[in-house]
Order: sequence, then structure tokens, then C-alpha cells
Amino acid sequence: MAGEGAFQRQRGRVFAWLELFRLPNVLTVPAEPLAGYWLAAQAGMIDWVLLAPVVGAAVCFYIAGLTWNDYFDRHTDRHDHPQRPLPSRRIVPYQALVSGWLLAALGLYLCYRAGPASLAIGLCLIGAIYCYDRYLKALPVIGVLNMGACRGLSLLLGASAVPVMQPFHGAVGLAALMVMVYISAVTQLARRESMPHNPGFEIWAPGIGLFLGLLFFAPRVQLWDPVTVTVWILALGFPLLFGMRMQGFTVSANLPKTLQKREAIVTELPKWIGWLIAHTLLLSLLFITSTTPDMTLAHPVVIGLVACWGLNRLLSLFFAPS
Repeated sequence: MAGEGAFQRQRGRVFAWLELFRLPNVLTVPAEPLAGYWLAAQAGMIDWVLLAPVVGAAVCFYIAGLTWNDYFDRHTDRHDHPQRPLPSRRIVPYQALVSGWLLAALGLYLCYRAGPASLAIGLCLIGAIYCYDRYLKALPVIGVLNMGACRGLSLLLGASAVPVMQPFHGAVGLAALMVMVYISAVTQLARRESMPHNPGFEIWAPGIGLFLGLLFFAPRVQLWDPVTVTVWILALGFPLLFGMRMQGFTVSANLPKTLQKREAIVTELPKWIGWLIAHTLLLSLLFITSTTPDMTLAHPVVIGLVACWGLNRLLSLFFAPS
């Protein structure tokens, strides 16, 4: 019985760390550096020896940011989210802080191994992550743009691993900007996911941002084959579906019904935030399939990203994505 109790406690600690790391979201992180590398290499063959360090660095930076986020929010979470790992004392706060710095150091080392350009972008990325968690998160506009910039820099980090010194051509910069705008819009939505409110224009921001970005990206499409067309339809259709669903929670002249909607959105919006974050995998898939003249080169990447999406959705049943 004592051994079984020890096993249960150990499993609980592991689960707490995975909860702290937002495990479903971690599966979305490799997509941006992979897409950035692919765009910079102009759909050439992937050299995993060059790509693996920056993908590993992006994952380390992302998890470090999550640990810092919960560490700096630990006092407010005692009242708003007492079930989270730090306020519930399932993880000691200083352990989260130290683990964040260790992961940041590991990520910078991997960037150093990848080359000077990767190290420079890695320093910008980890600096942006720390500034968001420590100082800028609560600021209305700067905070959400800061978060979007983190994912945009992650895409540039992948592009920096391409050895030929032309990684930052137009397609890479445009893709990074699109990711930044999209994640900024999703971050704005997530800021109020746990409080009753009336959703406004922000419910349409992810879809509008993607639509405008893809208007500029469309001339770069190499081949409009069935796979590419399907990915474009899904990439644009899902944010539209989200906006239509959330439109049902807007206020009306009927005060009692309005109050009911303001309360109901607290249970509905967090589920959609997870789907919107997972949508970044599809967005990276769009960048890759749209710029690949020979789709046989992209088949392993497409399969990998689709598998990550499936695992993300499965793990979201057990771990909160936001």
C-alpha cells in the first residue's frame, strides 16, 4: 500500500508538470520553425541536422515562458485559478522559476549550435518571452502584440537555420507577420476567457487577419492542387466558423438574455481557444504546401503536422490548453 501511494504521488507530480507546460500546446510549437525553414530553403530538402537544434530551442523557449507565466501569476492565481499547479502547491514556485531559466539556457545553447543568426534571433525571442511574462502581459495592446511577436520570431528562428544567407526573403517575413497577427488576435480573446463579457469585433479578428495576410501570400502559391486548396479552405473556414459561433453570445436588447450570454461565454470560449491555438499547425501546413512545387517532398512534413494536430486535440481532453 505504501508503494502504491508513492506511485500515485509521483504520477501526480508528473501530471502537474505536464499541466504547467500546457502539453497540448507544446505540440504546436515545432510548426513555426519548420515552416520558416521550409520557406527559407525554398521547398528544398530538409537537413534535420540544421533544423533540429532550432526546433528544440523553440520548444525550450516556449515551455520556459509558460513556467515564468505561472510563476509571476502565482499570487493572482490563488484567487482566480487555485487549482493550477503553483497555487495548489503541487509544484513549488521556485522550482518553476529555476526550470524556466534552465530551459532558456538550453534553448540558447541550441541556438548557438545552429549558428550566429539563430543565436541572435534566439536572444530576441527569449527576451520577448520574459518581457511578456514579467512586464507587458497586462498592457492592452502591447501585451498581445508581444505574444504574437514571440510566435513570429519562432518562425524566423527556423529560417535562420538555412545555411545560405538569404533566409529572410519576402515569403518568410510575410509568414512571420501573419503568425504574429493571428496569435495576437487569439491572445486578445484569451485575456477574457474566464470572465463574463460581451464579445465584440475581436471574435472576427483571427479570421480577418488571416484573410488579409493570405491575399498577399496567394501570389506565392506554387501549385493549386487538391491538397493545397483543401488546406486553404480549412485555414480560412475555421476562424469564420468560430466568429459565427461566438456571434451568438453578443448582447441583445433583452437584458435577462444578455446576462445569460455573458455568463455562458465563460464555458464556451476556453474550448475554442484550444482549437484556435491548434490552428497554427494548419497555418504552417498552408505555408509549406503552398510553396512546394513537388508535393512528394512535403509528404513526411504534412503527415507529421497532421499527427501533431491529432495529438493536440486528444491531449486537450486531459490538459487545459490555456
